[in-house]
This record gives sequence, C-alpha cells and structure tokens, in this order.
Amino acid sequence: MVTRQLAISCERSSPIRNSPKAATDLAGLDDEYCVDGNYTAGEPGSVDLTINTNRATLKWGKFVDPGTPVPTGSGTCAGYNQGTKPAGWDDNQDVGLFEGGSTMNTGIFRPVINCRMRSNSPPYCPVCYTSFSALSTFSNTASPRWREDDLGGARQRAHK
Repeated sequence: MVTRQLAISCERSSPIRNSPKAATDLAGLDDEYCVDGNYTAGEPGSVDLTINTNRATLKWGKFVDPGTPVPTGSGTCAGYNQGTKPAGWDDNQDVGLFEGGSTMNTGIFRPVINCRMRSNSPPYCPVCYTSFSALSTFSNTASPRWREDDLGGARQRAHK
C-alpha cells in the first residue's frame, strides 16, 4: 500500500498563504469583493459568506462581540453603517455582518469590512484565518489581536 501525504507550507513567502485563490480552494473560502448585482441563491457553502442575518445561528457568531449590531453594515458593499463605529474598531479584525461578497453588492454577507479575501493587501480576518488553522499549523501572522485557544483551535479575542 502506498501512503501519500500533502505538505502545506504556510511560511510568509508561501503562495498558499499569500493567495486568495489558494484560500478558496483549500480552506473553503470564497471571494468577498463586490462588483454588482444582488445575490439570490441559497446559503453559500463557504466559511466566509452567508445569507443568514440571525446572530444566534450565524456561522461566525462566536467572533461577533455582543455589542456589535447584526447586520453591522447594510446596503451596497457596506462598511460599518448600523450605528456608530466603536473607538478602536479594526476593519480587518473586528467581526460583524457586512453586506456584499461573492462579487455581489447585496443579498450576501461577509464577516469583516476588509479581509484578504476582498483585497490583496490586508491579512486574513479571524474567520478566514481559523479556516486555515483547521487545515494545518498556520503561523500566527494574521493578527496580533487574535490567538489560538489551547482547546480545539478556537480563536479568541486577545485583550488589547
């Protein structure tokens, strides 16, 4: 019997770590950028997109601070527009429910305002990072504000 193993490099220079396309294929993520149109299909199978606006059943609900409104951003490829953005809010690391994703402007929601799955410059958000962590030991360069929990790899907000 032949045994095969897949080695995934998550080094800083790795194409896997730096490529949203690789993230889509390996970690169950989808594009979060907006082009046009309204999403009308069912619940997406990707980790980082949803049509669900119920806080209690939200895929990434464990990452949403209880004081964060859900939805957090409504309308065409929304930013934080449901109340006042809290002081210290980080558009890449603070999680909510923002309309726009999967190339659609409305009808589908993403976890943060700006993640690597939306544009190529920021790091992965906590939701996407956790999806990678489930695959392998993914070096913790995504954000210093999030850390791996010792029990089961759940990500917890670190104290500022």
